[in-house]
Amino acid sequence: DPSTRGPLLDPIFADFAAGITARCTDATADCRYGLQFRVLPGPGDTRTNSFYRFTVDPTDGTWTLGYSPPGDDPIAPLVDWTASPLVRRGALPNRLAVIVQGDWLRVFLNGQQVGEARDERRPWGQIGWVAATNDRGRTVDAEFTNLLVTTPGPAQQLATLFPDDASLSAGGPPPSGPSPGGAPPPGAGAPPAGPPGAGTSAGALTVSRVD
Repeated sequence: DPSTRGPLLDPIFADFAAGITARCTDATADCRYGLQFRVLPGPGDTRTNSFYRFTVDPTDGTWTLGYSPPGDDPIAPLVDWTASPLVRRGALPNRLAVIVQGDWLRVFLNGQQVGEARDERRPWGQIGWVAATNDRGRTVDAEFTNLLVTTPGPAQQLATLFPDDASLSAGGPPPSGPSPGGAPPPGAGAPPAGPPGAGTSAGALTVSRVD
């Protein structure tokens, strides 16, 4: 999809908790952003286009959780686009987080759970973040900061996953927290070490639709 762009982390994770703060820089643009997880890697640097994605649209205050099967099939919704008062609109930052344990996928916005689903099709994979737009011929920027990946558990015990940074401008210091966790698939070997301190500045994405 030429309207979607995002990087991936190298380690393979199975069960984990992850959070990232995101915002669109232009409140007038069609702009969405998301946290992508259990992304199936292909040989070399190729991608299989199979993943789960938690997406927020701050232009209309909605979110969705979807599964993308391998190949070119479209993303199938596990939770369809849903309006939530927790979505901060326009160019305000939102804190997206997921807790993934087995087939149990829980999604959070600004420290509160907004939905969950059960799906066992992708048991492990990479983690990444994405930005998207439907505005043809227009460049849209999204900023990401304070990425955290840690071991899963009860949400109330994962305060570091939901730092109170979503009310601040993007680009603040990363939170401190436990080291990243997650198990690789059988036979895959140990994943590479995660970023020091578990928190990192994710950077910015520029995306445009030209088709």
